[in-house]
Amino acid sequence: MKKLQPDWVTQGLLDFEYKKYLLLAYLKWVAANFDEQRLYPFLSDLIFHYRNLLAIQRGQADTQNAFPAKISKLDLQEFKVEYERIAEDPEYLEVILQILEFAIPRLEDEMRRGKELYDTVEDGLQIEPIGLVPLECDQGYLFLQASSNSEARIYEYRITVFESHETAYRGIRTTYLKDFRPTLAKTFESCKLNLIRSFKHLPNPATWLVTSRLDIPMEETLLPIAKRSLVRFLAMDRNNEAPQAGLA
Repeated sequence: MKKLQPDWVTQGLLDFEYKKYLLLAYLKWVAANFDEQRLYPFLSDLIFHYRNLLAIQRGQADTQNAFPAKISKLDLQEFKVEYERIAEDPEYLEVILQILEFAIPRLEDEMRRGKELYDTVEDGLQIEPIGLVPLECDQGYLFLQASSNSEARIYEYRITVFESHETAYRGIRTTYLKDFRPTLAKTFESCKLNLIRSFKHLPNPATWLVTSRLDIPMEETLLPIAKRSLVRFLAMDRNNEAPQAGLA
């Protein structure tokens, strides 16, 4: 047992002990990844399930479709099958509520643990420019280093904007380019110059070095947190709330 299905509460065998077993096996899997300091996609998956359960608990109208249906009438002459939502069954709802009361606080506990790990990693990040910073920073290069003595991973990044009817959200897309181990002869500055020579579409790129004081997994933890931290860092600068150099 690893990932939970999105509709794990309402689908399949409706039995409290069975659902409890599914949830505890899932949380054990998540906790094992947190023990290894792997945050993603496990933290976001926890949040997804937590919000789903809250929606069911609060009785939002659009969650009714999440409940399965059972056959209420079978007409073989007209070849019609009528269904009724078993969410209307009091015994069914009682089991659902029992599952929710058990699951929600345990998801909250594991989410809290994941958030603490996230904050620890974020607090240990340092962001600094490599070379001169251009006026336009929505596209450039991200140098990512898990510790001061480790190999760096280099990405091209592009800031994206998603607009809704209420507000606009800034995101970031990254493309892996290569790994780079800095030495006295091969510095980050010289690496940036080589990138400019190799990729003509970015003649004056914004280039950032993000370093973690912690030795943590790159793909599952450092990269997703560094991306979000860089987006906030650039947004603060755009809003003329210049952050101190070297802080996330």
